[in-house]
Amino acid sequence: MLKPEFIDLVEVGVVKDFENGKSLYGTAYYRDVKNLIIRVNTVYSDTILNRIYSNVGRGNL
Repeated sequence: MLKPEFIDLVEVGVVKDFENGKSLYGTAYYRDVKNLIIRVNTVYSDTILNRIYSNVGRGNL
């Protein structure tokens, strides 16, 4: 039985406008996922693909 994913996400963005009409953009973010769900594929012969979804723990970016 799959457990639900819980995602914490923080994102911060900054925009700096210059006098010559140009702009500089910057973005940083952090993501932490608990009970990460991934898809696992298993191939039987050449025509059958078995997909299983599984919780694999944590993931962060």
